[in-house]
Amino acid sequence: MSRRADHPIQHHVHPHIKEESVMSDTVTVLIGTGSIGAAIARRAAVGHTLLLADYNEAQLAAVADQLQGEGYDVETRVVDVSDRASVAALADAAASLGDVVRVIHAAGVSPTQAAPERIVHVDLFGTAYVLDAFADVVAEGGSGVVIASQAGHMGQGFGAELENKLAYSPIEELVALPELADDAIDDSGSAYVIAKRANALRVQAAALAWGERGARINFHSGPRTGRRLSEYAPECCWHGCRVAHWVAHRPARAAHGLPGSAGTS
Repeated sequence: MSRRADHPIQHHVHPHIKEESVMSDTVTVLIGTGSIGAAIARRAAVGHTLLLADYNEAQLAAVADQLQGEGYDVETRVVDVSDRASVAALADAAASLGDVVRVIHAAGVSPTQAAPERIVHVDLFGTAYVLDAFADVVAEGGSGVVIASQAGHMGQGFGAELENKLAYSPIEELVALPELADDAIDDSGSAYVIAKRANALRVQAAALAWGERGARINFHSGPRTGRRLSEYAPECCWHGCRVAHWVAHRPARAAHGLPGSAGTS
């Protein structure tokens, strides 16, 4: 069930800190408030208003409280990334707070958490919605990163025709692809692999639209550990710092090398 797309922004105030600071006119958006996303935001959001967005309201409030207690100007908004209208409303809300200079997309579900169709809707379609919506509001000089997975580089790969569709299909055509229909993928692992491969392809294709606004977008496939995320929190801190530096400095790669692409790097 989708949450309402018009869920309001909440200005989060830590109960033990007196609100004295003036909010910045630049905005960092974190979508998905898990360990890696929060670690990236701690670096990428310094000096900016930090808009946290998540589907899980309890986790959203807990992370907001922690980061506000660390000194960040925090706003929160509930979002369902599998709902295009909810993502579009989030992008509009972010733009209403100031210039959107950082976008960190770290939301997703794993094969152990969800059925194949849910993985496709959250991990694949959700990323496409984020890339499209924030391409319309990201500020000149801004940057974004999609936290993907090495799963997108596993297996035998996909044919050039399907990869071209995953990269370039408009949203309406993407969600209607028969290869992504609810009954088309048998298991969650396979759904996760195609979703993460699609993430990489759509980020490269989206670099063109983001570049037209003078902004950059990249994806990052994190290390394989064979452990639950909660079991390597210290590595999350290190990993987040590295990605935050990467968001700020790494140039985007456009659609060069994609099947059927005439893009440049």
